[in-house]
Amino acid sequence: MNNIIKSLCYDAVKSKGLIRLVIFIMLLMGLITVLNINLAGELPGTSGMLVSNPDITYLMGFLFTGILIAMISGDGFADKTSNYEVMSGHSRKSIIIARGLFGAVVTALVLTAASFIPIIVGNIFFDWGDSLRLSDVIIRQLLYFFPLLRISAFTVSMLYIIRNQYITMILGYGLIMFVNMVDHINKSYYSAVSNLELLTDYKGWSIYNLDPVDGIVEYSAYDSNIDPKMVFGTIAVSLVMAAFYLILAYAVFRREDID
Repeated sequence: MNNIIKSLCYDAVKSKGLIRLVIFIMLLMGLITVLNINLAGELPGTSGMLVSNPDITYLMGFLFTGILIAMISGDGFADKTSNYEVMSGHSRKSIIIARGLFGAVVTALVLTAASFIPIIVGNIFFDWGDSLRLSDVIIRQLLYFFPLLRISAFTVSMLYIIRNQYITMILGYGLIMFVNMVDHINKSYYSAVSNLELLTDYKGWSIYNLDPVDGIVEYSAYDSNIDPKMVFGTIAVSLVMAAFYLILAYAVFRREDID
């Protein structure tokens, strides 16, 4: 298993396509930040943008989940590497742990890092504003890793069911976006997309005042504090579901014939 992981790490570092994709994701997140930061209405700064467009930090990442998983973990199907690994004495369980878990963790790390680009770019070129506390937002976005790990593990299970990295790229995005539309009905920790929405749900309230010059003036306040229940629910449910998806991938792979 260690040899497989070392080989995957080497391939990832040497893969020009993967490196270019990661750079593209980061640049795209920066561009989206610049284009949206001035559309926050009356809420100034980067924090105002995050309140007005809370899904800007993670929604774009869904587009690349299937592509990243396919590039990191799916090459074994294209060139029969997984079959050679089985014939060379590696157990199928070790292959799933190495390829599936490695791909899910790396994908979740890349997308979590990308979620911080709006904060970094916003603070460099604009100001933070006063709508949210920066430390609270950082903690919330660090927690992105766990639901993103769950989504990545789900995509890994799809990869092992379909056994085609290119179809996984397309279907992975489509299924995740479908779940995203359905999950708007009921937010909970039991769906990764809903979990991300909970992590970006900043409770707020507004006060209106009559000004003799400006007319009706709105004052808004938002609560970015982290509920311990949110932290525990995010981590616990995500780890359990990620494990379930990887076990599902193993169950499928264990019964596959070597060709």
